[in-house]
Amino acid sequence: MKRTINTIAGICKTLLTLACMAVFAQLQAQDTVKRKTIDITSSFKPSLRPQQKMGFTASAVASDTNRPKLSYKIPAQNLAFGFYPAPLRPLAFQADSATVATGPSIYLKAGFGNFTTPYFKGIAAFGDGKKSNGNVEAQYIGSKGKLEYQDYEQYGVKGNLWLHMKQNNTLHLNGGFLSNGTYQYGFDPKTVAPPKDSLRIKYSDVFVGADMGNIIAGDAGVSYQAKLNAHFFSDNKDGQETSVHFDVPITKTISDNASVTLGIKGMLSTFSGATSDFSNNLFMIPVNGKFKLQENMTLKAGLIPSWNNKQFKLLPDIDFEYLLNEKNLVLQAGFRGYFDEQNYRSLTVYNPWIQQPDSLTNTRNSEIFGAVKSNLNENFSFRVKLGVGSQFNVPLLVNDQYDGRTFELINEKKLSHILFSGELVYQKGDKISWTNLLQYNGYGDIEQAPKAYGLLPFEFRSSLQFLIRKDLRFKADMYAFNGAWYRTVEGDDKRGKSVIDLNAGVEFDVTQKLKLWLQFNNITNSEYQRWHQYQALGFQAVGGIIFHM
Repeated sequence: MKRTINTIAGICKTLLTLACMAVFAQLQAQDTVKRKTIDITSSFKPSLRPQQKMGFTASAVASDTNRPKLSYKIPAQNLAFGFYPAPLRPLAFQADSATVATGPSIYLKAGFGNFTTPYFKGIAAFGDGKKSNGNVEAQYIGSKGKLEYQDYEQYGVKGNLWLHMKQNNTLHLNGGFLSNGTYQYGFDPKTVAPPKDSLRIKYSDVFVGADMGNIIAGDAGVSYQAKLNAHFFSDNKDGQETSVHFDVPITKTISDNASVTLGIKGMLSTFSGATSDFSNNLFMIPVNGKFKLQENMTLKAGLIPSWNNKQFKLLPDIDFEYLLNEKNLVLQAGFRGYFDEQNYRSLTVYNPWIQQPDSLTNTRNSEIFGAVKSNLNENFSFRVKLGVGSQFNVPLLVNDQYDGRTFELINEKKLSHILFSGELVYQKGDKISWTNLLQYNGYGDIEQAPKAYGLLPFEFRSSLQFLIRKDLRFKADMYAFNGAWYRTVEGDDKRGKSVIDLNAGVEFDVTQKLKLWLQFNNITNSEYQRWHQYQALGFQAVGGIIFHM
C-alpha cells in the first residue's frame, strides 16, 4: 500500500513539472512587446555653474586735451586793523641775545619853510621787544600868514608804554601834553581891529590813559579789552573841562559760529567857564550776539540801553552780511543807533574859534543802511554805502552877528540825514598805496536854524604813497569839498565855494641814517575858507632833514 502511494506521488510530481514547463514556454511565445528600461550612462556629480570672469587686459587711456580751470579766491592783503602795535614772538623761536636790541632808537625830523614855518619832530623808542617797549614823541610847528594875526603854533609831548604781562595779557599806558595857539584873525575888515591880546586863543590839554586786554581768548573762550582815558582841557579865557572816557567790552565765544559781547561804555564830563557851568554824561551797556548762520551768512544782533544826561534811549544794533562767493561780493544791511560824544575839547579841534558853550549834550544817530564791498583782486578793494536816518542834538556853528570872528553854537534838536559814502583802495605790497574816500551828506527838516551851518555836504580825500626807488619815496594828497552854509554879518545866508587842496612830498635817502625831505602844501595856491572869514594859508613849501639810528 505504501509503495503504491509513493508511486502515485512520483507520477504526480513528474506531471506537475511538465505542466509548469509547458506554461512557461507558452508565455515566452506570446510576449512580443519590448519592455521599458532605464539606461544609466554616467553617475550624478553635483557641481556649481562656472562664473564669468572679468577681462583685465590693459588698454591705453585716451589723452585729455582740455586744461582744467582752477580759480583761487584769495582776499586782498591790504588790511588795516585798529589796534596798538605789539611785538609778536613765536613760542618755538628762541631769540639770540646777540640780535636783540638793547639800546634805544632815535628818529629826528627838522625843517623850515615859507610863512616862517619851523618844524621839528623827535621820537625815542626803547624796550627789549619781549617784555616791554615804548616811545616818547615831541613835536613843534608854527606859521605866520600874510594876513594880520594869521599866526598859529602847536607843540606837545606824549609817551606810550606797552607791557607784556603773564597769562596772555598786555597793558598799554599813555599820557602827554598838547598846546594849540592861534588868533581870531577872521574879523570883518570893515570893523576896527580889536586889541591883539583879546584875539589870542590858547588851548592846553593834559591827557592820561590805559588799556588792558588779552591777545588770545583763554580756555573759557573769553576775550576783553578795557580802555580808560582822561583829558584835562583848558583855554586862556577861564574855561576848564574834565572828561573821562571808558569802554570795557567782554566777548564770550560759544562755538565756532556764535559769540556774545557785553560791555559798558560812556563819558563823564564837567565844564566850568566864564559864564556857565554844566556837566555832560553818557552811559551805555551794549550787548550783542554774532552768529554765522551759513558759510556765507553772518548776523550781528543786539541792543544798547543808553542814558544821555539821564535820558533813557534803547538803541538797535543789527548788522547782516551775505557773501556772494561767485562774484566775491559782500552785501551788508543794518539798523543801528549810536552816539557821537560832544565836549568842549572836541569842538575846538573841529573849529578853534568857537565861543564857550552854555550847555552841551551828545549827538544821537539812528541809521538804516545798505552796503556792498568786495576785493576785486589781490590789489583792488572797494566799499559803497547808502544810509538814511535822523540825528538828534547836532551842534551847528555860525558866525556871530558882531564882527563874525567867533562862532556861536546852535543845538539842532533833530534833522534828517542821507549819507552816501564810497571807499576805493589799491595796495601793491609796500610799493604803492592809494586810498580814496568820498562822502555825501544831505540834511533836511532843520528847525532851530535856517540852514545846516558848518556841515559839509560833500568831501573827497585821496592819498597816494609810491616807492619810486629803494631810496626815493613820493607821496601826494588831495582834499576836496563843497562849502558849508554860513551867515554874513549882515544876516544873509550863503554857501561856501567848492575847494580843491593838493599836497605833495618826497623823501630821499642820502645815507643809511640820513634823509632829505620836501613837502608842498596847497600847490594851487587856493585862497579858500573852510570856516567863513578864515582864509587858509596859500602855497607852502617846507623841507629839511631826517636822522635816525
